[in-house]
Amino acid sequence: MNIKLVLIPFLAVVSLSGCETIKQLKAENDQRLLNRAKDSCISYGFKESTDSFSHCIQKEINERKNRAAIESAAKEANDK
Repeated sequence: MNIKLVLIPFLAVVSLSGCETIKQLKAENDQRLLNRAKDSCISYGFKESTDSFSHCIQKEINERKNRAAIESAAKEANDK
């Protein structure tokens, strides 16, 4: 029996399952980010299901992503 006939399908399955895990982790991370933004906006006094609440959430998410990018860039610069 040719080992390639067994190994190639096995590697394909392992690779694809890794992609699903990455997608799942990203979805969980996005949900955590949204929940934190909602919590912040509620603590600021915004009411859910309003335009101002939606704008607050978007602003919070953008600021958190920008902050994370800046922190990542600073860490990368310090590692060099």
